[in-house]
Amino acid sequence: MTTNAFHEPTSARCSSSSNPTPKLKRRKSLTQSIRARLSPTDSRDSAEPPVPSVPASYCTRDRPLPISHPAAKDAISTEDLNAAWSTITPPPFPDPLQYASCYCEENIYLLVQQLSAHFAKVNRAAVNIALTQSKRDRKSRGASPTPTLFVPVWDLEPTFISNSNKSVLLYQQKASKLPNAGWPVIWDYHVVALATCHLIPITHLCLDSSGQLSTPACFKMSRLEWGRSWVYDPDSRLSQPTGTQQLTVVPWEMYKEQTFRPDAIQMGRIPEHFQPMFRTVAASEYSSWFASDRSHMRDNEGGWNATPPPWACIVGERARKGGIRNNLMQRWVEMEMAVGDADRFGRVWDTANLLSLVTVPVAEGGLGGTITGGGEKKVGLVVPQAKLSTVNTVRSREGENGKAEREEPKGEGQRGGRIASPLFPAYLHASQSHRSQPPPPPPPASPSHRS
Repeated sequence: MTTNAFHEPTSARCSSSSNPTPKLKRRKSLTQSIRARLSPTDSRDSAEPPVPSVPASYCTRDRPLPISHPAAKDAISTEDLNAAWSTITPPPFPDPLQYASCYCEENIYLLVQQLSAHFAKVNRAAVNIALTQSKRDRKSRGASPTPTLFVPVWDLEPTFISNSNKSVLLYQQKASKLPNAGWPVIWDYHVVALATCHLIPITHLCLDSSGQLSTPACFKMSRLEWGRSWVYDPDSRLSQPTGTQQLTVVPWEMYKEQTFRPDAIQMGRIPEHFQPMFRTVAASEYSSWFASDRSHMRDNEGGWNATPPPWACIVGERARKGGIRNNLMQRWVEMEMAVGDADRFGRVWDTANLLSLVTVPVAEGGLGGTITGGGEKKVGLVVPQAKLSTVNTVRSREGENGKAEREEPKGEGQRGGRIASPLFPAYLHASQSHRSQPPPPPPPASPSHRS
């Protein structure tokens, strides 16, 4: 008995008895069948029978055939990932927001504490899921969850923006007076909070030996969009569109394109001495090691260049234990990496490296490591909340010098702070050609004005 592959159609047998031409076709068809049967690919030495063709009814675009390959259960499509991203939104700005103009480093410090508390809860849920999966008996893994389920894990990185000249050009700034030029301001430094969410397929969710969420191999093997980043910047016009009162979180791609204008930088339209550099640091380290006595905001007569915040000067828990009262300009705004600074004071990026990123990569501490503190199994905050106080209390504490290690030079803030500096705020009233020149030297000292 022959196989169906070599059976002739019934219509061919019926027509062969009345017409000689189909008979020739029949003989030719048999010859071709025999040759095909004895061909090297389909010979009798082959252990596998010929594979029948797939019926057309199973080849529709809407209903693809199920793939029996072992790796199919872990296959993740762009559509699945995009559907998951449609449900992810970063938490909004706190309302009310603790904010003081010209004290962006402290605004972000307090914001980071509130955001970290939220992200810690989300990340703790991911850790619990990973723990549950690790304890599950291997025999029951046949009922593993579908790979189209994703678990969000958040990281939070305060980001200092400056350069070696302490003159960085940012657009879309609320402090600007030049709407026709894109709302530009030249700051000595600026600080924002960068929040990044990674979606981990639940089948890839696991812990490393230190108890941290491990980075899945699929992040490196696939080009899918596993992470997205957003920027918290209360001083940006992007965070408060026209006609709205509530601050909004800005996607990283939108923020970097309109704030730094990387295309203009690449074309040489923004001089190098105005181009930004970045210091990204884990939220837990910033909360622990940041310290500021606000001396950089004093004028030459000892007054304030800008009204200080109503809360006390901020000194992180580990900075306080180390006797550090002030390290703002020396350790955070400075864009040179000192030996051993990576753990405490983050990573420095040049203009091209950070602005070329579509999303911020996984931090050195691993997924969620910026919240937990790099290797700590407990998810939570390291530094206590800053206590509220009156302005008079701030003034009385301002005069404390202390014997602090890494304390900044005593008179640094009195040689021209953020407001007294000719760079604050530089509204770029000069022409485009004049802006391309290096900043002018400071004016000579006079009896009426000390530089």
